[in-house]
Amino acid sequence: MTRRRLSLTTQLIGLLVCGLLATNLIAMLVDDKTYGDIPPLEKKQAIERLTVAWRLLEKCAGCDIDALLDGLNHGQASFALLAANPLAEHTMNAGEAALAAQIERSGGIPENSVRIRQSWQHAWPLTSLAEADSELTAVLRRGDRWLTATQRTSVFNRWWRPLLFALPASVLPVLLLVAVFARRLLRPLGELEAAASRISQGQAIAPLAARGPREIRSLIEAFNSMQDSLARHIRDKTHMLAAISHDLRTPITSLRLRAELLADGPDKAGIIRTLLQLQGMVDEVLTFLRDDAASEARRHLDLSLLLAGIAAQRRQMRQPVDFAGPLKCPFTGYPLALTRAVDNLLDNALRYGSRAELSLHIADGHLRIGVTDDGPGIPDEWRERVFEPFVRIDRERSSSHGVGLGLSIVRACVQRHGGTITLSNRPGGGLDAAITLPLTVDAPAP
Repeated sequence: MTRRRLSLTTQLIGLLVCGLLATNLIAMLVDDKTYGDIPPLEKKQAIERLTVAWRLLEKCAGCDIDALLDGLNHGQASFALLAANPLAEHTMNAGEAALAAQIERSGGIPENSVRIRQSWQHAWPLTSLAEADSELTAVLRRGDRWLTATQRTSVFNRWWRPLLFALPASVLPVLLLVAVFARRLLRPLGELEAAASRISQGQAIAPLAARGPREIRSLIEAFNSMQDSLARHIRDKTHMLAAISHDLRTPITSLRLRAELLADGPDKAGIIRTLLQLQGMVDEVLTFLRDDAASEARRHLDLSLLLAGIAAQRRQMRQPVDFAGPLKCPFTGYPLALTRAVDNLLDNALRYGSRAELSLHIADGHLRIGVTDDGPGIPDEWRERVFEPFVRIDRERSSSHGVGLGLSIVRACVQRHGGTITLSNRPGGGLDAAITLPLTVDAPAP
């Protein structure tokens, strides 16, 4: 099973999201001041209740204090005037001391007159996801008595609550910018990938325009330079081999004429046979180079019709070739290259077997062209070597049948279409040559 690889844009977005999430989590770990704190509105209300109670007691001269405090009591707050300080043994922490100072400032209460105790359950960071309450006890000294107020308030205990705002506010704009600019910045890389794919299929392309960031422009310029160097090297090598092969024709012809003048005998027959082999080698090399240099255009074709025509032509030549495949198979490719590849495979099949079967199958987004025969097959160690130029398994057996360029031409034609070719021995005897081609976008499976 092939693992699906994520695009660079997706990886960048994922990396940024993880970074922003980690940043928010680290910020909450470092700054935990709000955990266990009272919400601002409830804190303001609690301070106002204490201030009102304090000022009412100041203004109450000869009034019923118990009735006054009873009127201030409600579901979340209770007030009492006690003779002893209930928080005498309690030491305020920093948060409680800050809240006491805030109450003193808000109500105009003398300093160090207020003592606070906040009781609440807090097991940060493994806090409960439910709302939690705290009991806020405030004691205000009034003469020899103590005004005690007990209020119930909620506290911030959902550690993930800040993420509800922080993550969307920080992630969504970043994702939008990354998605827009990453696609724009990486578009030249997509063009470079497509160009490299076309070159691997033997197509000639124009130099790419150098655009994008500096690193991508440098990469495109290096790619253009590499493409130009490879094309020049292949062109020079092709011209050199073509010139050498063409120039060999004259001395070979001269030697053959001289050999014909010799007296009949084994030496004459051997010399002529050798010269014929040389002539065949030169002709095949020239044909190979001529086809390699040809610039056939891609075009739409019916692959089933093409293969059926090849099989019919073979049968007209009284060669036992059968074809099996769908009635229609739209495809975009190089018809002459495909014809030559299939013809070379059929030549090999009929050379070493008594009959050949040509087939076409469509599955999993690929085309499979098969050529099978009932010959002796091929040794396992030769399955890759036979595709090399001028390589023949049995030179004695194939001495009069080419020089070993047939399968090299087949592989070159298949690779030009972005496909592959494999050779395998059939269980019942014979060889199976399978060409696998990708279905193009404008050639859907029927």
